[in-house]
Amino acid sequence: MAAPRKKSSKPKPAAESPPAHAHAPAPRQGTAGPLLSITLKIAVAASVIVGVVYAIARLGESAGRQVAPRDRYTVAFTDLHVEPPPGLDRVTFLSEAQHLGHAGATLQAVDPNLAATLTAVFSKHPWVAEVTGVSVSPDAAVTVSLKYRVPVLAVTVAGDDARAVDRGANLLPPLPPPPADLSRLLTARPAPTTPAGEPWPDEVVRRATDLALTYKPRTIEKTAKNWRLTQPDGRVLIVGY
Repeated sequence: MAAPRKKSSKPKPAAESPPAHAHAPAPRQGTAGPLLSITLKIAVAASVIVGVVYAIARLGESAGRQVAPRDRYTVAFTDLHVEPPPGLDRVTFLSEAQHLGHAGATLQAVDPNLAATLTAVFSKHPWVAEVTGVSVSPDAAVTVSLKYRVPVLAVTVAGDDARAVDRGANLLPPLPPPPADLSRLLTARPAPTTPAGEPWPDEVVRRATDLALTYKPRTIEKTAKNWRLTQPDGRVLIVGY
């Protein structure tokens, strides 16, 4: 029979105590550092975006300046699309407008100042009352829309052909024979000294213009005491000064 095992008399090692700092809470980190880092990153990103946008804008301007001189955007002044005033063909009218407005022989369809330039040029022509628009098509064709002065009175000029004025008594360029339905001042006036496109500084012409607009007579005569107006149907109206 086996002999019973003897219990070991060697003492068990004591359990090691954890370090004093093992259960101590970790120190709390401050928030100022991360916030500052995030703010700096946002600022840097914003600066980059602004720089990119500015660079693109400058490139666009530079590209516009480089594109403008290209031949495909060059338009001859006499190739502009306009509806000429009555009695003039398009080429003659454009040649006159170019001369009077001191315009160059060619224009750039992509010129950002094109509308302002053409408005200034065409406004100098005596037939033009207003420039109502300037447009450019995708194929670089330039169209100028114009409103013309309308003659309302033909004035008999002593020793010369009759001259016409518009509703503002502005002298118009010499006309072929005036339209048959145009009122006519039979009382001869001295030849005008002002250039076409400007008001005729003659009080008789100014008053006759007002009468033509109001009564639409066939003829107007100034007498010693009043105005004699003959209507298209032959009736005669006497109007005081």
